[in-house]
Amino acid sequence: KLNLTDYAFKDNATRDEVEADISKAVLAAKTNSCQALAFPEYSIPNRLRNRLLEIASDSGVTIIGGFEGSWIDGKLADEVFVAIPGEPNLYSQYKHSPSLEEQLPGSMFHDGALRLFTNSPIGDFAVVVCSDFLETATLDAWSLVGPLPDILFVVARNTYPDLYKHFAVTDSFRLYCSVAVCNVLDGNEDGNDKTTSDGTFVVSPRNDGKVDVGADVAVAGTYLKKITVHDIPFSAIRARERGKPVRGFFAVPRSARRA
Repeated sequence: KLNLTDYAFKDNATRDEVEADISKAVLAAKTNSCQALAFPEYSIPNRLRNRLLEIASDSGVTIIGGFEGSWIDGKLADEVFVAIPGEPNLYSQYKHSPSLEEQLPGSMFHDGALRLFTNSPIGDFAVVVCSDFLETATLDAWSLVGPLPDILFVVARNTYPDLYKHFAVTDSFRLYCSVAVCNVLDGNEDGNDKTTSDGTFVVSPRNDGKVDVGADVAVAGTYLKKITVHDIPFSAIRARERGKPVRGFFAVPRSARRA
């Protein structure tokens, strides 16, 4: 139900259905003791913008997700919001570079920033939008002396999920963090292949079982049929500050050690 020219929902009836799905997903996350809930790229109606902080605070769940497309100064704005319970403001992370699917001669609107959220209820985390995850400059934004995220969220609408999985494994070890990819894989326009959440997973720098596909929880939505629950090992990730791994995790690379 997404118009792939401007990446907006086709009508308000669809927006009504999606908003109902979002409420069900938040309830499912809260019921399953989730501290964070991520939605894919271009998946949240813009008209929900003024209610997201209230929803996050009422549920006690940090909510991250991509708004449907909008236009700023004649450029497509691919905006991912971050709603942290108790915070006074809704935060935004924009995509910097268009993907191959986004044929945009005028490029994309962005503010040139890659944000790191510190001391949040889910630790220190950052959000990267889809194809920006493939750009080396994005991950090089964390210098040898700056703080690193405990979790790197990748909010995506990606047709090559296996490629992102390889990148996620590599970057999880390089940054010594968990990489949580929330993806939607669009089906064919003829309707033969349905849209799925393939390519959604969490990677941590473990010796074994690096890729966690999580546990599915059914959601009786119109479009959203499930959420996937993951346990992210904060104590193991934060061992990088000592430079010594927790049992079952790889050694901390020098690039990820902090005094």
